[in-house]
Amino acid sequence: MSLYFEVALTRFLRDDTPETVLEALRWHLGLVSERPSADDHTYPVLIPDPDCRLPGGDVASLQRRSRGFTAGHELFAWGLLSRNYWLDDEMGELVTMAPAERSARPRSPTRLRG
Repeated sequence: MSLYFEVALTRFLRDDTPETVLEALRWHLGLVSERPSADDHTYPVLIPDPDCRLPGGDVASLQRRSRGFTAGHELFAWGLLSRNYWLDDEMGELVTMAPAERSARPRSPTRLRG
């Protein structure tokens, strides 16, 4: 018997995240239709299911967002949000989606917006 889990993937990626990584994420989220040539997956793994059984449905978003100000200039990062209903057998795919070394951490001194 298989189990299903609600999985929410939220992360800020650095503003200098390579375009190849952003394009792969856009494809996996269903925001673009063309599969990037550098992606090893055969299908998008974060694409929202229109028939999802979660309240409110699946969610997919990748947006460049302001993270606050430092040293007189504004800081930006890519906001990644994916909420899907995952089969337990497929959860291993999650580790390949968003590289941890690209996570954005505010630099000091930083004043973040609430």
